[in-house]
Amino acid sequence: MGVKVEQCGDSEPVTIELRLGLAFKTLRFEFGQELNATEDSDQTLIARVEGDDEDFIKSAKATLKNRNSVEADVGDVAAAKIKLYLDDTKCDYNSSVYAVLIGLKVE
Repeated sequence: MGVKVEQCGDSEPVTIELRLGLAFKTLRFEFGQELNATEDSDQTLIARVEGDDEDFIKSAKATLKNRNSVEADVGDVAAAKIKLYLDDTKCDYNSSVYAVLIGLKVE
Protein backbone atom coordinates (compact mmCIF):
# COMPACT_ATOMS: atom_id res chain seq x y z
CA MET A 1 0.00 0.00 0.00
CA GLY A 2 1.37 3.42 -0.84
CA VAL A 3 0.35 7.01 -0.18
CA LYS A 4 1.75 10.49 -0.80
CA VAL A 5 2.81 12.25 2.43
CA GLU A 6 3.23 16.04 2.35
CA GLN A 7 2.59 17.08 5.95
CA CYS A 8 5.47 18.27 8.12
CA GLY A 9 4.83 17.35 11.73
CA ASP A 10 1.93 15.43 13.23
CA SER A 11 -0.84 18.04 13.12
CA GLU A 12 -2.45 16.71 9.88
CA PRO A 13 -0.95 13.29 9.14
CA VAL A 14 -2.07 10.73 6.59
CA THR A 15 -4.09 8.31 8.73
CA ILE A 16 -4.95 4.65 8.23
CA GLU A 17 -7.49 3.34 10.73
CA LEU A 18 -7.82 -0.35 11.55
CA ARG A 19 -10.95 -1.49 13.38
CA LEU A 20 -9.54 -4.29 15.51
CA GLY A 21 -12.46 -4.81 17.88
CA LEU A 22 -10.22 -6.08 20.71
CA ALA A 23 -9.71 -9.27 18.65
CA PHE A 24 -5.95 -9.04 18.00
CA LYS A 25 -2.77 -8.81 20.05
CA THR A 26 -0.10 -7.56 17.65
CA LEU A 27 0.12 -5.16 14.71
CA ARG A 28 3.18 -5.55 12.46
CA PHE A 29 4.36 -3.81 9.30
CA GLU A 30 7.41 -2.50 7.50
CA PHE A 31 7.45 0.94 5.94
CA GLY A 32 9.70 3.15 3.91
CA GLN A 33 9.82 5.60 1.05
CA GLU A 34 9.23 4.72 -2.60
CA LEU A 35 12.65 5.34 -4.17
CA ASN A 36 11.52 6.43 -7.64
CA ALA A 37 8.58 8.64 -6.66
CA THR A 38 9.95 10.55 -3.66
CA GLU A 39 10.74 14.16 -4.56
CA ASP A 40 13.23 15.02 -1.81
CA SER A 41 15.76 12.46 -0.60
CA ASP A 42 16.50 14.35 2.62
CA GLN A 43 13.08 13.81 4.20
CA THR A 44 12.48 11.44 7.13
CA LEU A 45 9.16 9.62 7.26
CA ILE A 46 7.57 8.85 10.64
CA ALA A 47 5.00 6.13 11.29
CA ARG A 48 3.16 6.51 14.59
CA VAL A 49 0.74 3.89 15.92
CA GLU A 50 -2.01 5.09 18.24
CA GLY A 51 -4.78 3.23 20.04
CA ASP A 52 -8.15 4.31 21.33
CA ASP A 53 -8.41 8.00 22.26
CA GLU A 54 -5.14 8.67 20.39
CA ASP A 55 -3.08 6.85 23.03
CA PHE A 56 0.53 6.54 21.83
CA ILE A 57 1.66 2.94 21.28
CA LYS A 58 4.79 3.04 19.10
CA SER A 59 6.62 5.08 16.45
CA ALA A 60 9.55 4.65 14.08
CA LYS A 61 11.40 6.62 11.40
CA ALA A 62 12.51 5.72 7.88
CA THR A 63 14.84 7.58 5.54
CA LEU A 64 14.95 7.21 1.77
CA LYS A 65 17.32 4.22 1.72
CA ASN A 66 16.28 2.53 4.96
CA ARG A 67 13.02 0.75 5.64
CA ASN A 68 11.96 0.26 9.22
CA SER A 69 9.62 -2.13 10.97
CA VAL A 70 6.99 -1.63 13.64
CA GLU A 71 5.58 -4.19 16.04
CA ALA A 72 2.92 -2.81 18.35
CA ASP A 73 0.92 -4.38 21.16
CA VAL A 74 -2.76 -3.80 20.33
CA GLY A 75 -4.31 -6.37 22.67
CA ASP A 76 -6.55 -3.84 24.42
CA VAL A 77 -7.30 -1.66 21.38
CA ALA A 78 -10.64 -1.41 19.58
CA ALA A 79 -9.34 0.83 16.76
CA ALA A 80 -5.68 1.47 15.92
CA LYS A 81 -4.43 4.31 13.74
CA ILE A 82 -1.21 4.41 11.74
CA LYS A 83 -0.28 8.06 11.24
CA LEU A 84 2.29 8.98 8.59
CA TYR A 85 4.02 12.35 8.44
CA LEU A 86 7.39 13.98 7.77
CA ASP A 87 9.84 14.74 10.58
CA ASP A 88 9.35 18.46 11.15
CA THR A 89 12.93 18.94 12.40
CA LYS A 90 14.20 18.35 8.83
CA CYS A 91 11.12 19.07 6.78
CA ASP A 92 11.06 21.04 3.54
CA TYR A 93 7.51 22.35 3.33
CA ASN A 94 7.58 22.26 -0.49
CA SER A 95 8.28 18.57 -0.95
CA SER A 96 6.71 15.20 -0.34
CA VAL A 97 7.49 11.51 -0.12
CA TYR A 98 5.59 8.40 -1.12
CA ALA A 99 5.20 6.17 1.91
CA VAL A 100 4.95 2.42 1.33
CA LEU A 101 3.57 -0.01 3.93
CA ILE A 102 4.66 -3.62 3.45
CA GLY A 103 3.38 -6.79 5.05
CA LEU A 104 0.72 -5.20 7.27
CA LYS A 105 -0.50 -7.93 9.65
CA VAL A 106 -2.63 -8.15 12.73
CA GLU A 107 -2.46 -11.34 14.78
